[in-house]
Formats: sequence, structure tokens, C-alpha cells
Amino acid sequence: MLVGRPRDLGRRPVAKRRACPTEGGAGRWRSAFAIAVVLALAPPARGAAAAPFDDKACVACHGDMAKRKHLHTEFKDGSCGDCHAPSDTPGKCKGPVGKGWKLTAADPALCAGCHDVKGKSSSLHPALDAGCTACHDPHGSANPAQLKKAPPDLCYDCHDRKDTKKAVHTAVREGKCLGCHVPHAANEAPLLRQPRVALCSSCHPQAKIANGMAVHGAVKQGQCLGCHDPHASDNPKQLLRTGNALCLECHDAKRAGKPGAAATLIDLGKKDVHPALEAAECTECHAPHASPWAKQLRKALPTLCYDCHERKDGDPRVHGAVTLGRCDGCHDPHSSANDKLLREAKPADLCFRCHADDVTGRKHLHTPVAMGECLLCHKPHGSANADNLEKPVPDLCVGCHNGILDGKNVHPAVTRLGCTACHDPHGAATENQLLASGNALCLKCHPAITGDHVFLGFDGKSHPLSGKPDPAHPGKTLGCLSCHSPHSSDHPKLFLKGNSKMEVCSNCHEKH
Repeated sequence: MLVGRPRDLGRRPVAKRRACPTEGGAGRWRSAFAIAVVLALAPPARGAAAAPFDDKACVACHGDMAKRKHLHTEFKDGSCGDCHAPSDTPGKCKGPVGKGWKLTAADPALCAGCHDVKGKSSSLHPALDAGCTACHDPHGSANPAQLKKAPPDLCYDCHDRKDTKKAVHTAVREGKCLGCHVPHAANEAPLLRQPRVALCSSCHPQAKIANGMAVHGAVKQGQCLGCHDPHASDNPKQLLRTGNALCLECHDAKRAGKPGAAATLIDLGKKDVHPALEAAECTECHAPHASPWAKQLRKALPTLCYDCHERKDGDPRVHGAVTLGRCDGCHDPHSSANDKLLREAKPADLCFRCHADDVTGRKHLHTPVAMGECLLCHKPHGSANADNLEKPVPDLCVGCHNGILDGKNVHPAVTRLGCTACHDPHGAATENQLLASGNALCLKCHPAITGDHVFLGFDGKSHPLSGKPDPAHPGKTLGCLSCHSPHSSDHPKLFLKGNSKMEVCSNCHEKH
């Protein structure tokens, strides 16, 4: 039960007493005995108070009440007749008067004559209906506010004890029930002195709890009791539950669409669950109240990830996402339907979240790109090679296109510039992902080649370089690649076949 000082509340003045007849009207009883023997709070215009009243007769038996530390104001400054009146019904009194006594009004109406404890409050202590003397001694007590017992013992007469669990709120442990609750009436249920967020902040300042760029939604909304028991708990910090179960009360994906569901939902029923969620608690990575970093993380990314994972930024060429600490751009930090907690099933779908889709609509796609397997060529975190390639070009390419560089003489474009000097590694409008079609690609590096590149025939005409069918490659058009290998050959001129021009010619022209 929560109690307070009646003297702190509104009090109606008691009417001036008439002089006691036994004193000849010359003085008041209290000036002779310097004590008060009055109960609490009687209205001044009650019928019984008008009769002559002998306070000395009361003192004969009840004088020890004046020795108590905290006396009711009426007991000190008023008369017994302010609250008591003679009764024709015999009572307990065995004093000289030898008659029965009654209260001038019933409790709590008698007390309400001076103490307006309800006012316009919306939340009232149920004990008010039972009567003020359930908690207060009407004459005096060793405790402030004439309480029969000091809090919290008085409260525990009706309320279950709140200090028997492992983690007890400091205010409860120190018996300061009235630090949070008012004893009679309040506008905040259950008899709280202030709204919850303001009340908690009075001891736990918001400036300290919510200090950071990212503040937990529950803290912003003042929902402290969504996580903490205000009195006591068997869990540390008076938490309602232990481990991740507390966080999942709001963040479980099963709560989607339900009241109280958080903006970020976690589905632990997926195929791949971050081991940190199984081996540790959410608070290993997240601060429960606020943090300087997004998502209330305890450290900035990727530093937080490196507490458990091997560093990924030691290569000469580091993926930009890693450099920026965007681990969560590719990986879901909680759970995923994909291996390695990837946010997408196909690497290409994941890559195109940041990288421009430069393949959709292209006629000819590199086979790994068509499969969506970017990681067949690129390392996702970092590499010693440009563009985070698994190996340098052309070593990377010959891993799949084996044999193309087995000739004694390798095309200088390959050795100097790499395969991408002629091919788009992802896709192109031209066959074999060439950067240009036909001879145009070769002429970018060999501009001196003219119509008489091939020697004149017996008829005085030069050999055509294009526009004719290729006899050696049915279905193809005559061009540079009709005679030359674009990659390597045993001949210095990169001939496809033969060691001389005439041997090259004989591949298409019958010998005469």
C-alpha cells in the first residue's frame, strides 16, 4: 500500500473550540496539559461537538498518546470532541465518564472533512474505501505521516513482496515505494507520480540512456516496462526475459502486422542463422538503449564483424562495400535462406544491387554471367588483382578457355592488355563478346592494313579482306580471323595454319 503525509494535502481549518466548563472558560485544556488527544479531521459543525467536552477525562487513560514522535495535528491543536462524541451505547471506555463514545462521522468521511486526498484524480488507492486508519494511526505514530508501519512493511501488508528476486530495483530495495507512487490518488495508473518515461528519467536521465544517433524505439516511446520489471526480476537488470527471447517479443517475424511489432523483424526459421544468435545474445552486437552507430550497433561496421570474423580488408584491391563497412549490404546479419547469409540466392542479383546491370538486353553473354555466377571470376571481399579478380588476366581466362594461348607466339594484345582489350567480360552485342565486329576490332590496333595487305594475284587484283564467304570456316564471313589466330600460333604472324603465305592460301585454294 502506498501512503503519504496527510498534512501535505489540503486541510480545512477546524472551528474554534469553546472553553471547557471545568476551566471556568478561562483557558483551554491544551494549555494546561500541553498535549492533544484528538483523532483526525472532523468538520467543525458537527452536532456532537457542541456539547461540553472534558478532555481531562480522556487524558486520564490516553495521555501516553502524546508521547509519540509524529502526532496528528488535530491531536495537538484540537479537542477530542472534534472527532469523538458521547454515545448512549456502552463502549470500551472505562474512564471516569463511564459512557460510550462514537466518531462524529464514519471513516473515511470523517478524515475527508479536512483532508481532500482524491481531488480530480483518475487513479485512486483501493485502501481509501477501507478507511484511512487502515494505514494511519489517527492520533500519532513513531513513523512520519502517522503511518502504522514504515514503508515498505506497511505496503507489504496488502501487496506481495517485491524484494525477493535476484535483481531488485534500488528504490524497492531501499523501501522507497513513495519515490514512484503516491499513496492516495494520482492521474497516472497505478498511482504513479509522473508518466512512466518522465518517472524513469527522474533517476535514469534520458540524456544518458538515449545518448546516441540510433535510439531504440522502445526508449523513444518511453516503453521502459516493455523490457524491465519496475520492481524486481530473476534476470539481470530486472529484465522480463533472458537472452534473445526478450528482443524477439517485438522483433520476431511472426509478429509481422501485429501491434507492437518492430520495424526490423527477424526470422530464425530460415536455413542459415548467424551463429552469433545461437552462441550469444543480441546485446553482444546491439546496445539495448542507444548507440552512436546505426541499428544501435556497439561498434561501427566492419569493426564489429571483425571481432569474430577474419579481416577482409588486407588485400591490395578491396571491394568498395568492404572499405565502406557495408557488410550488411550483401549479408543479412541475422538469418537468410541462402548460404553465408547472403541476401540473394544468385550472386548476380546481389551484385546488381550496387553495380549497374550492364548485361540485360545484350545478345551475347559471358557464360558465368548468364548463369549469374559473378564469383567465378571475382572475389567478393578483396584481391591482389584489378576488379577483385580471382587471378590476373589472362591467367583467369585460360582457366576455362584452356589451350588458346598454347602456341609459341601469343598475340601481343593478350600479353600487354589482356583479354578485355578485345572482349567485354560480361556481354556484348557481337559474337564472342567482341568490342567491335569483324575487321573493325583488328583495325583499331592495325590501322595500316589496307586493301593490298594480301599480295596481288595473277590477275593483278588484291585479295579481298571482307564481304566474301570464308571457305575455311563455313557460315563465316571472310576477315582477319580467316587467316590469323587472335590468341596464339606457332607462326610469328599468328597464321592459323601453315608456315608461309602460300601454305596459308592453300587452306582455301586448291593446289594447281
